[in-house]
Amino acid sequence: MIQAQLYGKAASELTWSEDVLTSNIFGLLKYVSTPEVILSILQGSYNLDGESLQFERDVERISYRFWPRLNRSEPDLVILVHTSNGDHIIGVEAKYISGKSNVEDLTKDSDSKQRDQLAREIEDLYDTTNYPIIGVDEASVLSIRLIYLTLESYMPVEELHASLESVQLHALCPAFAPQDLYWLSWKSMYDNLRCESPSATDTLILHDLRSYLDRKNMRSFAGYTINPVNYLTWHYAKQVSKSLTAVAPITWNYKELEYGTE
Repeated sequence: MIQAQLYGKAASELTWSEDVLTSNIFGLLKYVSTPEVILSILQGSYNLDGESLQFERDVERISYRFWPRLNRSEPDLVILVHTSNGDHIIGVEAKYISGKSNVEDLTKDSDSKQRDQLAREIEDLYDTTNYPIIGVDEASVLSIRLIYLTLESYMPVEELHASLESVQLHALCPAFAPQDLYWLSWKSMYDNLRCESPSATDTLILHDLRSYLDRKNMRSFAGYTINPVNYLTWHYAKQVSKSLTAVAPITWNYKELEYGTE
């Protein structure tokens, strides 16, 4: 699919699909040989305290679960970061043009389908009955985080606060800390597609990902480029004063107009 979109051969309705976007980006990242690239991208996420998402250095491998159907929700992606000490669960809710699918009215009781989308996903990530679907052992879980991935270059603070209020109101996962809800911009990915020693296949994948993000104008503003200008070699000519030439007096005058004659 990504090749069709790179060369303008995909159907136009797929251009704005957040599911296609998620599949193209993370579907390729899944095949990168080193965890370095996806970790670099995830560490571009920030919580409401301005803290970036961090991991210990002994990451062994990464697992991906696309659109897992959990008890309350269906996140776009669940990433498992496997380390020698255990596993980190990272849910990803990806948006492109639209916002959250459910905005909860916290002033009245709501059923599960009307609950805030991110709040339901947080609760599902803490629900151990979902772990066989995610593919993780409860005893190995070191941390649980959720990333809200959007197109904006600025953090959607109000949306994040609304999700946290819903989680706190319903109190279904008291172990969840507000600092574990993060935001990530699609536009930050281009600069974070980094790998110190990529394989030949990794290089091809990263090239296609950069081309795809560039085609979709998903790049952070990098400022203006000012080209150097050579020193000016010209100069003003020296002013030369000239005397005025005398002009003879004007001797002509207006002719009187005679009316009534042809």
